[in-house]
Amino acid sequence: MMEQERFELVSAYLDGEVTPSQRREVELLLATDPVAKHLYQ
Repeated sequence: MMEQERFELVSAYLDGEVTPSQRREVELLLATDPVAKHLYQ
């Protein structure tokens, strides 16, 4: 996943605008990807 896609997905997650499958994807991403985790914080 490219950085822009990660940013958009995490942003949508924070806004509550993700589907259940996207929510699982973000949660996995946050658990395994340091860049995504940094965006979340």
